[in-house]
Amino acid sequence: MERRSSVRWWWAAYLVWAAASTHVALCVDRSVPEPYMDEIFHVPQTQNYCDGQWSHWDPALTTPPGLYLIPAALAHLRRQLPLLKSFTPDPCSLAALRATNLVLSFSLPFLYSSLLALLLRSRPGASPRRPTYAWEGLVIAGMPMLGWWAWMFYTDLASVVAVLLSWRFALQRRYLPSALLGAISLLFRQTNIVWVAFVAAQALIDRLRLFDNKKGDFSSDPLLRDARPADLVTVPLKLLSLALQDLPALTPVLASYVPVFAAAIAFVRWNGGHIVLGDKSNHVPTVHVAQVWYFLAFAAFFFSPHLLGVSQVKQSISGSLQTPSRIVGSILALGLILYSIHNYTVAHPFLLADNRHYAFYLWRRIINLHPYARYALAPGYFVAGRLLWIQLARAGRMTVSTLILLLGATCAVLIPSPLLEPRYFLTSLLILRLYLSPSPSISSSSSSSSTYTHRLRRRLLLEAVLYLAVQAVCVWLFLERPFKWEFEIGADGKGLQGRDERELGRWQRFMW
Repeated sequence: MERRSSVRWWWAAYLVWAAASTHVALCVDRSVPEPYMDEIFHVPQTQNYCDGQWSHWDPALTTPPGLYLIPAALAHLRRQLPLLKSFTPDPCSLAALRATNLVLSFSLPFLYSSLLALLLRSRPGASPRRPTYAWEGLVIAGMPMLGWWAWMFYTDLASVVAVLLSWRFALQRRYLPSALLGAISLLFRQTNIVWVAFVAAQALIDRLRLFDNKKGDFSSDPLLRDARPADLVTVPLKLLSLALQDLPALTPVLASYVPVFAAAIAFVRWNGGHIVLGDKSNHVPTVHVAQVWYFLAFAAFFFSPHLLGVSQVKQSISGSLQTPSRIVGSILALGLILYSIHNYTVAHPFLLADNRHYAFYLWRRIINLHPYARYALAPGYFVAGRLLWIQLARAGRMTVSTLILLLGATCAVLIPSPLLEPRYFLTSLLILRLYLSPSPSISSSSSSSSTYTHRLRRRLLLEAVLYLAVQAVCVWLFLERPFKWEFEIGADGKGLQGRDERELGRWQRFMW
């Protein structure tokens, strides 16, 4: 009876969340009836496809046309079936294009919940069932940085969903559909090949675990809480050795994913050695190590309800100063952060010129407030990393190999990008958040299990309040605080001061 009541409450909360998101979408459509910011590129390109102009391509677009194909297919189907045309709206209108992402966002709570359940079941010794993961999935769906794109016609939400679905199938050991969804994810964002590699590598390690001679715990890849610093070096070597010994066992995984990597390599060769499609001059790869520290800061802020327990903060501070070797290690880590900030911080012209993005204000009022401000943030980055490490270890979901893969994938996506753009953090943030969720042990007593559930519910409530507060401020700023740019047009008809001439006289709005 109690479980049935909980399910009813969950569905009520889900419907309220979906209705609120739909209401915001309608407000955005009313207040911003024309394409806004990057929509000025995405929307006309989609509408050209809807009209059957498949050879048209806007050279300002940098990502493939995956998102555009869905409404274009619906438009062509509507033309073929006149009956549909009489009672369905134009799928290529701006409101309908934005609604594509809104509808997609309604699947997020179910996707996150299923991933939490799969990750929970994949850990030896974990409780096979946890009643809170449905609620947790709903809370994570409210994360402002991804939820925002449910109301705009951007590629980010579809890109993340495709990657997470690919990961979900891999966790179920269904490698072929996982690889297919990984390939589809490349149609939204080329850098998703990094996440396909993450998923494929995890699938290979899981396959090794299945065929390892030792049953139960996979000793070659310990959980973080059981790991030693040396395991960061020894675990990859052990796994490589096992892989070379059990190559036939890895065939199903390799056969599924290798064609995806081959297609990605073929694309880069066809594109003249470049990853981006258009506007290559503004998207030149660089070495921007500071991106990793920005990512840690964002992760620590949004996941603070799970990180800022008294014991965690104490452990973060005392653990760094407990022994002489740890003190030396902490000093070296801080030195590395300071060195990378000094030598590998990049200020892209878009970041400096576009005051519509929150990143503009983060840079101007925090990171670059004073010539030494960026260096003063280094201890904060260090503590953020320590807090994340402590919670990942306590959660009992992440192994050493997963940490290495997640760090590697995050660095591979972020460091080459010269632009501080929080949207690029999305996939890393969501995967990290799913691993931060704690797992109760099968052997836990009923009293400790009750304490665990109460603590988790309190943290989820705080997380939900944080997400709602941030999102409410973002929506209010977007809808209620528009402004206009004043700039001149050059003799060539192009906007000066780095402005797009199409934005002259139009209302500008704050957003991610």
